[in-house]
Amino acid sequence: MTGGEISVCAIDILLYQYLKVLVSEPSMPVLRTLAGLAILLAITGMAAAQALNPVQAKDMRLFQEWLSGRFDNQEQVYFQAQEKMKAARPALRRHLILTPATITALPGSVFYVQRHDGNDPSDLGWRALLRLAPAPDGVAIVMELHEFRQPSAVADDHPLTTIPAADLIQRSDCALIWHRQGEQFTSPGPKGADCPLPALGKGETGPALLLSPWDFWMVGTDQTGKPGISHRLRKARTFTCWMAIRTGDGPRDWQMRRNLTLHDQGGMVWFQTDGTEPREFGFKIRNIVWPSGPQEDSLALYVHERGNDRAISYAWVDPEAKRIGINLRQVQGSCTLADQ
Repeated sequence: MTGGEISVCAIDILLYQYLKVLVSEPSMPVLRTLAGLAILLAITGMAAAQALNPVQAKDMRLFQEWLSGRFDNQEQVYFQAQEKMKAARPALRRHLILTPATITALPGSVFYVQRHDGNDPSDLGWRALLRLAPAPDGVAIVMELHEFRQPSAVADDHPLTTIPAADLIQRSDCALIWHRQGEQFTSPGPKGADCPLPALGKGETGPALLLSPWDFWMVGTDQTGKPGISHRLRKARTFTCWMAIRTGDGPRDWQMRRNLTLHDQGGMVWFQTDGTEPREFGFKIRNIVWPSGPQEDSLALYVHERGNDRAISYAWVDPEAKRIGINLRQVQGSCTLADQ
């Protein structure tokens, strides 16, 4: 976003105040009215030309950097099922992809957000646009929500840049106000009770949101004031992998696939061999962060065979490692951390 963009909310407030004067002064001469409008436009123009103050400018850069990427609560859901992280209302598996986008109809800093429900990349539960703007107070960041009027018409290869404003719906009740607090940004949540970000449980209100370099948390409140469903998403890193599967007894009886891409928050990829009796194996990567106990965190690579929910084997390394591999004779492979 350019340094001097004023938020739409601030302009609306100024227009409202001026129109209020017009209503209360019906006898005001036309010339005075036009002069007043000219002054108002000059005021809003000067406000738009003003640069962000250094603190707000830095906060905006950090917020955009931390918001960009993939987020998933694989670890929360896993340990929740293992009774390592008890919750009165279990969280659902959530996967968010936030990508910077250039939208002609929405000038400024815009993110295209996609939410996948469950562990199915093809299950696109929701998509929208998030526009960031500096708050008029010179401190906070405003996040506006713009939904698509016809979501089904927005394919993955849709040229979002040219989408007309008429095809977007601004959800003013779902706007979020973010403030920086140390190494995190927090928001008290939207005013609306039915907002897709965050996705709350039935009857929940007043969510609290938190964004840090590696976490995106959303916590609702039930009707009694107690914490409701908590979705604790963690930022994912991308790995590039190769996998080889034995297809016979000879030294050359292997099939290999390269450039397989998956993320370390429970990302999964499958490879099926050719032939009359094909075999299918999958890799999954987890960046394991234990919620309790003396266990050390680790980066783990799991090998799955189609039809068996339980991994047939796995390997682990230090969570800061940039490469991990495994060799099970029948299947082998390696994953390397991609440039972030």
